[in-house]
Amino acid sequence: MKRYFVFIPLLILICGSIMVSASQVVTIRVSERSNVSGQLIRLGDIADISGEDSVMVERLRSLLIGRSPGVGKSRRISKDIIEASLKRKKIDLSLLHIELPDEIIVTREYVTISGEEIRNIVKEFIYKSLTVDRDCIRINKIDYDDDLLLPKGGLTFEVIPLGDPAGRDYTTLSVILSVDREVQKKIRINVDIEVLRDVVLCNHSLRANDVVSEEDVIIEKRYIKGVDPDIFSNISDVVGKKLRRSIRSGEIFRDEMLKSLPLLKKGDMVSIVAESDNVRVTTIGRAEEDGEKGKMIMIRNLVSNKVVYGLVVDSRTVKVAF
Repeated sequence: MKRYFVFIPLLILICGSIMVSASQVVTIRVSERSNVSGQLIRLGDIADISGEDSVMVERLRSLLIGRSPGVGKSRRISKDIIEASLKRKKIDLSLLHIELPDEIIVTREYVTISGEEIRNIVKEFIYKSLTVDRDCIRINKIDYDDDLLLPKGGLTFEVIPLGDPAGRDYTTLSVILSVDREVQKKIRINVDIEVLRDVVLCNHSLRANDVVSEEDVIIEKRYIKGVDPDIFSNISDVVGKKLRRSIRSGEIFRDEMLKSLPLLKKGDMVSIVAESDNVRVTTIGRAEEDGEKGKMIMIRNLVSNKVVYGLVVDSRTVKVAF
C-alpha cells in the first residue's frame, strides 16, 4: 500500500513535466510560396509561427534567413538554409515543431511605374522650373517609354538638369527614383521643349560690321527651342552693337552675332578714379587700348607715368582699385 501511494505522486510529477514541455513547443509552418517586400528575408516573412512562448515566437519571426531576390525575381530556399539559421542562433530544435515543404520559393513584391508616369514627373518639373506661364511652354517630346519595376515602399523622386541646356533642341534631365530613401533607378531623359517669349528680330537685312539702330529691330513673340539665354528680349541689348556677320530680315539676334563698340579707344584721355567709402582721388590718364563698358583695360597715369589696370565706366572715366 505504501508503494502505491509513492507511485501516484511520481506519476503525477512525470505527466506534469510532459505537459509543460508540450505547451512550450513552438510550431513553424513554412509556406511553399511567399512574397517579401524588403531586401532581407526573415522567417516570419515565409512562415506561420505560433506557440504560447511569445518571446520565442517573436525571436523566430525576426530570424534572418538571407537576402531577398531582385525585384520581380524569385529565390529557392532549401530546408538546410532554414535549419542552419536556427542552429546559428543556438535555438533548441527540440522545442520546435517544424513543417517544411520540399520546395520553398520566395518572390520579391514590386510595383510598376509606367513610362507615362515618368513623363508626367518630367512635365511637372519643367512647368515648375521655368519662370514662364505653363501656357507658354510647349513640350514636343519626352524621350522615355519604358515601364519600371520597383520594390514596394515609399516612392520619392528627384529631377536634376544635366549640363547647360542653352541653345539645344533637347534638354537633358536625370530622374532619380528612391524607395524608402534608397536610390533604385537613375534615368537619363531628353526633352524637346519650346518656350514662347519675346525675341528681338532684324527688321531688314544688315551686313557685317553694321551698327544696329532702333530702326533695324522689332520685337515679336516666338516659340524658341530649349531655354536659350543667347537670345535677346530687350531692344536696348542689341542697339548700338556691331554685327560680326550679315543677318537676314526676320532673323533672331543672338549674342554670338554681336560685339559691343568700344567706349574708349587707344589714346583717349580719361579721368582715373580711385575711391573708398570716405576718400575719392581723381587724376588724368590715357587709354593704352580700346575698351568696352565694364572691361578692364590698361591706362597710363600721366602724373606718375605708370601703367595701371582700370574698369571702363563710361567714355571719360576709368575706375581703379584704391
